[in-house]
Amino acid sequence: MRFSFLFIQISLVLLLGTTRVGAVVPEVGRSDDEVIEFVPPRELDVQSKLLIVVAHGVRCPVMRQNYPAFVRLYESYRAKGIGIHFVNGVPQDAPEDILLERERYKLPAIQRDETQKILRSLKLSTVGEAVLLERVKKEGWIVRYRGGISDRVNFDYVLDKPKNEFLKEAIEDRLAGRSVRNKSGSVFGCSISFR
Repeated sequence: MRFSFLFIQISLVLLLGTTRVGAVVPEVGRSDDEVIEFVPPRELDVQSKLLIVVAHGVRCPVMRQNYPAFVRLYESYRAKGIGIHFVNGVPQDAPEDILLERERYKLPAIQRDETQKILRSLKLSTVGEAVLLERVKKEGWIVRYRGGISDRVNFDYVLDKPKNEFLKEAIEDRLAGRSVRNKSGSVFGCSISFR
């Protein structure tokens, strides 16, 4: 089964996929109907306890509106050992276009996911959708949050400042040792279709 990005169709996704927030995401080799398999790319420093993975697409205008917020988030939390990683599995996105996008918007690493294995394993269904993963010693990774970065960008408007910073709030909850209060947030972006 392969994913394809449809840049023409843009849809609102509140919460998709069969992986529920709080489910353990095991390393490859284990399987269960309620969990997904995830092996972080080699390029990632997986020593961090928290890891943010974001579905990326070069030509998604809504995603581009959110780049500055993702860069601020990266700069705010990298010193605390929280990794952020963009994953691009769009067949139409050439490697040179991905590199230009990264340089233009000063993004952290973008992993090319030609087989779409990472997107599939994390059930990322919309460009701009993020998951906050927390490392568990032996079990693997737990999905603590799934959704958008904030409510600043919508199809109908772009706010100067967000009213809710869903991803940042989830990170702060985990850093303080609290359960994540808001485990999902709405995502606006270019839809990823399953075939």
